[in-house]
Amino acid sequence: MGERVALAAAGLSKVFARPPFGRRVLALDGFSVEVRPGGILGLAGPNGAGKTTALCCCLGLLAPTRGRALLFGAPAGAPAARGQGGFSPERFDLAGERSGRETLELLGALSGLRGRDLEARSGDLLARLDLLAAADRPLRSYSKGMARRLSIAAALLPDPPLLVLDEPFDGLDPLGAQAVREEVKRRAADGAAVVLSSHALAEVEAVATHLMVLCAGRTLIAGPADAVLALGGRCELLLDGLDAAGLEALRRLAEESGARLERVRPGRLTLEELFRRSVGRER
Repeated sequence: MGERVALAAAGLSKVFARPPFGRRVLALDGFSVEVRPGGILGLAGPNGAGKTTALCCCLGLLAPTRGRALLFGAPAGAPAARGQGGFSPERFDLAGERSGRETLELLGALSGLRGRDLEARSGDLLARLDLLAAADRPLRSYSKGMARRLSIAAALLPDPPLLVLDEPFDGLDPLGAQAVREEVKRRAADGAAVVLSSHALAEVEAVATHLMVLCAGRTLIAGPADAVLALGGRCELLLDGLDAAGLEALRRLAEESGARLERVRPGRLTLEELFRRSVGRER
């Protein structure tokens, strides 16, 4: 768990006691991960897999039953870790007459931003997340997708070195999803570490550098995105000069016809295919 690790979790487990009889439920079982600056970790899994529990334990918002999490070397939840992570929760239920701009400025003030810096950062995020036209409308008039983008803007406002997004694509139309994808990639390119959890698997696949699939609180698969998506055992051949007839026997006919085998590389599953295969075996 070195200094350059933005988020390091080791053996995180969480047991909840559920009423009315205090039945114990293991929501997270031995969750371990490292996310470095510039990396984007995508978490996938069915409902109840433990994704949100993992995120909250990693940020210190929920105390784990076992294990520990560090943010840039400081224990999650400790004073030294505060301000290191920006979090957009799955639910963002602010409502009423306050406008989107006023909401951002209030949340920014709570995080220590002031004056022109706060005003400029709020306006910039409203523009980049396509909320500028609705910035001065009351929150009660916001659609689900608009509220989601405002929540992400709030998480980005203090420019945190670690960004954690829970279901960031929920309720977004294609243009809204594109704006969020671009913002996630921009933050990672600038050196921030990003963790996102989503059921929108194609969106996760489009941005993630690393992937993890959870089911029933346990990690099924984890690793760099290219390696994880190559687990289906597929192979792609890029052949130069092979005619249509040569496709039937591939390598042998390529040699016979004088074609060059330029590259052999592992083929990729889509994240949705990987999800169906790995989670399906656990049910």
